[in-house]
Order: sequence, then C-alpha cells, then structure tokens
Amino acid sequence: MILSRSQQLLTILFLISYLISGSGYSPPPTSGEAEKAKASSSRGCPVPQGDLSLLVSSENSIETYYPRPNLLFEYNTGDREETFLFVIRDAELKPVYSQTIEIQGEGTLLIKVQADLFPNTLYKIVAGLLCQESVINAKALEVKLNRTNQITQLDQIVNQYLSKNND
Repeated sequence: MILSRSQQLLTILFLISYLISGSGYSPPPTSGEAEKAKASSSRGCPVPQGDLSLLVSSENSIETYYPRPNLLFEYNTGDREETFLFVIRDAELKPVYSQTIEIQGEGTLLIKVQADLFPNTLYKIVAGLLCQESVINAKALEVKLNRTNQITQLDQIVNQYLSKNND
C-alpha cells in the first residue's frame, strides 16, 4: 500500500507521539534560566545518531509573540547525513505545520514556521532525527509552544541570531 505524503507525515507524527508519550520522563526542576531541550531515543537506533537540541525556557516550554515564529535548533550529526523532522500540533493533536530537512555536520538550523499560530493557544512541537528514515527509535524531543501577547526571551534570541547572520 502506498501512502500519500500527508498520510506519511501523519503516520510519522502519530508514531513519534506514541514513542514520546510512553517514556514517562519528567524534566528536573530548573533555576528558571534558559536551557536546551535535548532529543533522546527511547530504545536506541541500531546506527549512530547525531545530537539535536532546541533553546527553551524551564519545563520544556517556549513562548513566542509571532504568529509565524522562527525557532533555532542546534545539531551535530558528525559526517553522517540525517533527516530532521519538525511537526507542530494543536491541542487536538492535529498537525498544523511540518517540515523535513536533510542535515549533516554541526550547526544551527533555523525553522521558519509557515503557518499562522493563534494567540494564547497551546501547541506541541515534536522534532527529531529519524532512525534509518523511520520514526521507530527516532531521537526526538517534545516541547510546548504558546503564543503570547508580548515579545519573549525566545523572540529576542532569534531576532539577535537573524540580525547577526544578515550582516
């Protein structure tokens, strides 16, 4: 049976959600300073996988003022090319936006969300490095995203990154 691209993405989204929800992980308390949410795999991939992180505030949640936010991920895949999957889901777990990108080496990845997010609405970001082009044993992270009515620390960091890289 051949699935359409959207059906494949929905399947991937479901599998990542299933893998993450069964982990039972709760993050340790933090001092309130910004930290990085790091991707992890529940069972491990049979091939080496890179590292992936997203700058977040405490308790793995981020806030943004912008309806189409930009998000920064750091990655290190060594000399291997890996597939990065990014999905935003609404409160009913419906995909709002998704993107896949081939990455290799070490660097910073700017994701420009191409869908409007509503103010005072909670979304979930699921991002990860696929394992042999599959979500099974993918190295994934999940972060809550909320649109607010003011510029946030995340917005300031991303704006600084953008202005620095546009010079």
